[in-house]
Amino acid sequence: MENSNVRSTVWQDIQELQGNLRNEDRQEVWAATHRDPDTVLEQAVTHSPYCQTIFCDGRVVGIFGVAPDPRANSKGSPWLLASNDIEKMSMYILQNCRYYILQIADMFEILENYVDARNKESQRWLKWCGFVLEDPTPYGPDGMPFHRFWMRRTY
Repeated sequence: MENSNVRSTVWQDIQELQGNLRNEDRQEVWAATHRDPDTVLEQAVTHSPYCQTIFCDGRVVGIFGVAPDPRANSKGSPWLLASNDIEKMSMYILQNCRYYILQIADMFEILENYVDARNKESQRWLKWCGFVLEDPTPYGPDGMPFHRFWMRRTY
């Protein structure tokens, strides 16, 4: 299922996506961390043992990966940051996302992270991927509503 539209992330991919993140991702990162989203992207890639770049027409439209939870070796935090052009890849992503989820599920017993309650598109996609979304609770410096999402490896 590996496709030429996705490959391992290299430094130039980060640089290309920085400054081009979609508004929803910028808002979500800020609400969760009060940190610059471009810096968070760079750090997410740096701390993720598995990181892939999504391309459309030769341009970077998204980067995703999984970072280990420093509090628990069995947990990983999946993430995706993208530009508005990710929408051009929506069918490809829907058809192939479970393949990539299985790859990261091999690395960790539990995958979990948080998604901004305002980000309805990401919530639909996470459900499609098989994640459980919990009711929103306060999260981040301002206590904005976020859904915890998670998945437990079943094998």
